[in-house]
Amino acid sequence: MKKLLILALSLSASTLTLAQTVTYLGAPDTIDDNNLATPLCTTVTMPGSATVSSANFVQVDFAATHSWVGDLHITLESPTGTVIMLRDRGGVTGDSSNLDAANPISFFDTAANAIADIGANCTNTEIIGVDCPEVEFVPTEPLSTFNTEAAAGTWTLCVADGAGGDTGDLTSWSMVGDGSLPVELQTFSID
Repeated sequence: MKKLLILALSLSASTLTLAQTVTYLGAPDTIDDNNLATPLCTTVTMPGSATVSSANFVQVDFAATHSWVGDLHITLESPTGTVIMLRDRGGVTGDSSNLDAANPISFFDTAANAIADIGANCTNTEIIGVDCPEVEFVPTEPLSTFNTEAAAGTWTLCVADGAGGDTGDLTSWSMVGDGSLPVELQTFSID
């Protein structure tokens, strides 16, 4: 005799959350030295139809190799044109430390370290994530600025170097979000 198992879940309130990551990998791309006027801008396309909220837009990961991290100015633009500053030039004395793409940094609103403090525990020429362990930072402007905007579409990350003498390359960057899939009535037949 066949047994019929019906798994019924509330269609109106239940969702299953799955992580969704989109990554730019067209690199390495050179970050022009001492050129805030013409930043290196790259894009990723977020699929789907979700609306951005603090619950579903988790973080931005940034992998670059650059001497003197204090030179960098990084922004993120949403598909609707809203721009936030992930990292502004300047910072603490230790911002003469370096980025190595093998040790990406992450931006998220609930990180323990402010991006203005990047390199605070490093000395000149030390590498973020190797010589000083902090790699997770609260951006200059919160990612929650994008709340209520449509997540689907083209997102643009721009990075510029604001002082001469130190150079680098963008290797990759990612947006990490949670996509929501509706839970549907499922019918299973068990013999």
